[in-house]
Amino acid sequence: MSESRTTPISRFLRVLPALAALSAPLFGAEPARPDHWIFQIELSSRYDSNITELSNKDRDRVDDAACQSSPTCASRFRIESPDDVIFSPSARIEWSNHTASHVETSVRADARTSLYARNSIKNYETYALRLAQDLTAAKEYETTLSLRGEWTPDFYLRELTVPEASLMAGTTIRDSARYSSNDYRAALRQVLAPKHLEAEVSYGRDTRDYDSPFDERDGDLSGWGAELTLSLGDHRVASLRAGYRNESYDADGDQPGTAAVEPDISSDRETVGLGCLVRWGHERRGSLSLSVERETRDFRSRDTADVFHFGREDTRTQERLEFRQPMGQRFYLEIGLEHEQNDSHLGPGAGPTTGDEVTDYTRNIASISTGWRF
Repeated sequence: MSESRTTPISRFLRVLPALAALSAPLFGAEPARPDHWIFQIELSSRYDSNITELSNKDRDRVDDAACQSSPTCASRFRIESPDDVIFSPSARIEWSNHTASHVETSVRADARTSLYARNSIKNYETYALRLAQDLTAAKEYETTLSLRGEWTPDFYLRELTVPEASLMAGTTIRDSARYSSNDYRAALRQVLAPKHLEAEVSYGRDTRDYDSPFDERDGDLSGWGAELTLSLGDHRVASLRAGYRNESYDADGDQPGTAAVEPDISSDRETVGLGCLVRWGHERRGSLSLSVERETRDFRSRDTADVFHFGREDTRTQERLEFRQPMGQRFYLEIGLEHEQNDSHLGPGAGPTTGDEVTDYTRNIASISTGWRF
C-alpha cells in the first residue's frame, strides 16, 4: 500500500486555515459576527464483544488449544481474543461564519485513532473533512449543502483464504485481508416546516482498495439515501426520524489471469432505519436516543463454484441506545450501547462455520466518551 499508516494529525491542522479562507460565504453580505473557531478533544473507550465479526463457533476456536495445535485451524486467526477494549482519542477543529443575511458556512476537520488493548493488528486511524454551506438566505426555510470526505489509510478485516495460493499448494493458505478506504458524501438538507420538519437526501461513494493477494475484493460502495425528521414541541423536546438507503458494492470479482475461482463479493443493499430522541435542558441540552436499523444484502455472484456468495442473502439488524449530557460549559459525557446481528442465508454447499467469510455473527458494544470543547 502506497499510503503511510502514520500520517500525523497535524496534517489537517496545517491545511485547515487555508481551507477555511477558500470557503468564505458564497453571499457577499457583511458578517454578523467575527469568524468563529471551535476546538474539541475527546477521549473515548469502548468494549467490543466481536472485533472481527466471527461466528459463535469461530469465537470459541480463537482460545481453543486443539485449534491452536492444528496449523490449518490456527491460521484462521491473528487476533489474541475475539473481544477487546478499544481506546479512541480524537481531535476536531471547526471554523464557521454567519453573515447578517443568515447564511452560514462551516469547515470541520476530524482525526481519530483506535487503539486495541490486546489486538494491535486491529489498530487504525480515520481522517475526515466536512464543508457545510447554506444555499439560501432564508431565516426559517433553510437549504444546506454538506460535503464530507473520510480517509482510512489501513483497516484489518480478518484472515481469509487465498484461492490461487491454496490451489497451487494443495492445502489451505490464508493471509491478512486489509484495505484502505476513501469515502465521499454529499447531502442536501431542507427545512420543510420551521422547528418541526426537515428532509435530507444524500449520495455517497466509498472506494476500497485491498492489499494483495485480495485484489478481486477491490470495489466501490455507492448509493443514495433519504431521511425525514419530525420534531415535537416549540423547543424540539422530542423528535422522530425515518431513513432509507439504497447502495451497491461493485467488486472486481474473479481475476481472469488466475486458475482458481476467486470470490465476487458484489452485493445490492437496502437499509431502513427508525429512531427517536428526547431532549432536556436549555442552552446546552442533554439527550437520550434510540435507533433501529435493518439492512438486507443480495449477493450478485453468478459462479456456482463461489459457494459463499452465489445465491446468498444476508440480513443485518442493529439497535443503538445513546445518552449525552453536557457538564458545565465546555465538557460533555456520552454513553452508548449497541447490539448487532447478521444472519446469512447461504447457497448449497456452504455453511456459516465452514469458511473464512463473514457470515452469521452477533456483536455487542458498550462505549463511554468525554470531551472538552473550547
